[in-house]
Amino acid sequence: MDFPKTIGDNNMKINIIFYSFLFFLFSCKVEKDSNCNVLLRKAKENLNSFYDKNDANYLIASKIYLDSINCNSFKYKIFNTKTTILFLLKDYKEGIQYVSSLDSTAFDKNYIKSMYLNRFKALESESRSDTIHRNQYYNEGLSAIRLYMNEHPSDKETLCEYYLFKMLFTDRTEVLREVELLKKQEMYENEFLEVLIETINNFKK
Repeated sequence: MDFPKTIGDNNMKINIIFYSFLFFLFSCKVEKDSNCNVLLRKAKENLNSFYDKNDANYLIASKIYLDSINCNSFKYKIFNTKTTILFLLKDYKEGIQYVSSLDSTAFDKNYIKSMYLNRFKALESESRSDTIHRNQYYNEGLSAIRLYMNEHPSDKETLCEYYLFKMLFTDRTEVLREVELLKKQEMYENEFLEVLIETINNFKK
């Protein structure tokens, strides 16, 4: 004998289907994220191999792995690796396009996007022997960092990035002179500034 279907039975069926569908979507996402993790790990491994063996094929392979990542949650996870690869490949136009697509508010510090974007633009200008626009873009990136520094004067990491970025287009002697002036202002510990000075002396453009 068949029992009549009640409203409760129908609701239960709907709930089972709904939650089964959600579980399916979640499983797909987990699997997709797992694949993206593997691709990112492979990209980093090939980048490290490039540094070890100085073989450009590893660099190209690293970029191929990165370009295969299509997880939205990885958009910013790949940032450091991708920008490094594009700098090394001297693919400045793609670097400009990539960084332009990112949201500056998604970074821990709001000057990061401007710093990288203007560096790519500066290098692209330099590749065309356009030193006027190169310096303009470097100064725009430096201004973005300085603006953040004015709001966060005790941030030592940003101070280091400011002077290392400035080293990209400024004479070493001038940068060192500025750091020496900081000692007189007594805003930072001498030990920290000495490490910064050593870093600047060892910096290679």
